[in-house]
Amino acid sequence: MAKLMRLSIPLLMVTLVVSVLLFSPKALADMMQTTPPPSSPQAPQCGWYESWNQHEEWWEYWCYYPGYGWEYVFWSY
Repeated sequence: MAKLMRLSIPLLMVTLVVSVLLFSPKALADMMQTTPPPSSPQAPQCGWYESWNQHEEWWEYWCYYPGYGWEYVFWSY
């Protein structure tokens, strides 16, 4: 039993310190702080991308909006 107590006290201390560091108000505020995306997409990066299957080849025009993702615009042979 004494050996178990000697092992559990340091483990409890480490757990307590980690919990305090992780869940302190500043740490929680830092974890919760996110920058929301702008209300509308800004500065899209657009370009042509080659695509194909077994029978034919075509080009697709895609735009990437930072903070939002990709948008398929159109395609052409």
